[in-house]
Formats: sequence, structure tokens, C-alpha cells
Amino acid sequence: MPRMLSELLKEPKIALLHRVVKIVGPKISWQLLRETLRLEKDGGQSVDAAANSRPELLFVLDEGSRDCKLRRRTAGGVFFTLLKEKVSKETYRTIYEVEDRKKKEAKKRARGRHRQRMDKTLAALRFDDLTLAAQSANFGVPSVDEAQTCVTTSADSEVTAMTEDGEVVEYIAGQLRKCSDRNVGGSDMAR
Repeated sequence: MPRMLSELLKEPKIALLHRVVKIVGPKISWQLLRETLRLEKDGGQSVDAAANSRPELLFVLDEGSRDCKLRRRTAGGVFFTLLKEKVSKETYRTIYEVEDRKKKEAKKRARGRHRQRMDKTLAALRFDDLTLAAQSANFGVPSVDEAQTCVTTSADSEVTAMTEDGEVVEYIAGQLRKCSDRNVGGSDMAR
């Protein structure tokens, strides 16, 4: 039955439909399917504008008339919207438990990938040589006046137009190292 629902609704999430049939039962599933097909025959169901936080997703450009029209739900979307109205919150959460877990894991993986990219970028810029947190007696952390002096002297002395990406990164890293060394008293801390 879930495969038949998937074909009729053109819904790719067969496992989700399988959980619907298993938890809600085939009788309610058939009722929801009949209601969905009736709604689709009458013109479909538009996306709820009040619940959507991204208004740019509410409208779609019609290819033929080049008009903006309200976006319609897919047949599967209509089915799941009707399901949400028909069953209790607890049952609905049980059905979507696996989907929610997959979403959370995907977000966690994306955050990890983003963090790795940022770490890689920072390592390429060699920011690990700098101390950004204040240590005991502000050792290694320039004061506001020292930092201002460092920035103005480096900006005045070596302003060159660099065209290649590697040169710009090396230039910035070199200036930061000079500033760091000057403020620490010429000693290398992290090397």
C-alpha cells in the first residue's frame, strides 16, 4: 500500500508513507488519499502564507503567462497536511520522528563541515600564531593604543598593490606577525 500511495501522490519518501500506514492504519490512509485527490482535482492547496517565514518562497513564476502565482502544495504535501489535521500531535510526532532525527544529523554534519572549512581557512592565514584571549598580565595581547600604532605604521610603510591571492594572504599574515612580535617584545610565543 505505501508504494501505491507513493505512486499516486508522486511522493519520494516511501519510508515515511510506510510509517503513516503502519501507525495510522490503512483505513485512515485511504480516506486521506481520497481527500487529497479530490483537493488536487479542485485546483490544489496553496502554501500557508502566515506560517512561512520566507516570503520569497510563496510565489512562483508561471512559465506560460509570466505571472506570479501563489505556490501550490504537491500532492504529497497536501496528503501530509491533511494527516497533520487528522491525527493527534503525539501520533504526528511519532510518524515524523525519523525524519526529524535525519534533519538534526544533517544540520550537525553541515555545522561540522563549516567548522572544518573555517579552521582550514584560519590555519592558512596562520592566525594560530596570535593570542586572541587575554592571558595573565595581558601577555601577548596588545592594548588598544599599541594596536592602533601598529596598524597605522604598517599601513603607512608598506602599502603595495598585490594581485595574486597568495601574496595578499602572506602580506596580511606577515603584518600580523610583525605587529604581534613588536607588542610582545620581539619574542616568538607560539612557534
